Amino acid sequence: MEHWIGIDVSSATLDFALLDGKGTHLESVQIENDRKAVMKLMGQ
Repeated sequence: MEHWIGIDVSSATLDFALLDGKGTHLESVQIENDRKAVMKLMGQ
């Protein structure tokens, strides 16, 4: 099964979107643009 992740980067936040192979939006998450928030997300 193919999936795509899009990341919109700004100085304050990172917005992630998960899409399936057909382009259907599956999930979104917004986190602060700092190391601690990114490491927490990667641990999930």
